[in-house]
Amino acid sequence: MMPLADEDKVIAIYGLGKLGLLLTQVALVKGLDVIAVDGSDKKLSMAEKYGAKQLINRFEVENISDEIKGSTDNLGADIVVDTTGNPEALIDIIASCKTRGKIHIKSTHGLRTPINLTDIVVREITVYSSRCGPFDKAIEGLSSGDIKVKSLVSKMYDLEKIREAFAAYDEDPDFIKAVIII
Repeated sequence: MMPLADEDKVIAIYGLGKLGLLLTQVALVKGLDVIAVDGSDKKLSMAEKYGAKQLINRFEVENISDEIKGSTDNLGADIVVDTTGNPEALIDIIASCKTRGKIHIKSTHGLRTPINLTDIVVREITVYSSRCGPFDKAIEGLSSGDIKVKSLVSKMYDLEKIREAFAAYDEDPDFIKAVIII
């Protein structure tokens, strides 16, 4: 879970796959203003339906961090989350974070990433990472109905069509989640 302080008000979420869209919902339940960043208009529209305050299509702006700073009195977001799996996004994620802000790295792209550690140290940015959990909070959010998962299912497949399900991820940039029926 994302550690929150009383002064945390704005979160920028880079990448609106299943994890990014789930985190959008969690952030909204926690009372944060969400800035959603992705290259898919469909996924941005979903974030807007959940309640995101600002939508940024990464293909339609010259500089994402400038857009985020422009809507935060030139400070940057209190929290910036990476769910992109794109190592190049980390450079902009750091630039989008306010001084003494927090960055949460949730993606695992497995590639080496050149980042400006001096910028992180001088601006006293805290960097968090996690794989999953806490499950009790996730179950609570699902049970209460605060977190909606059915809207994340792009298509359901019978087990015999599992190869088709995997191919859908590669073929459709708007594809979010497949459910395999066994």
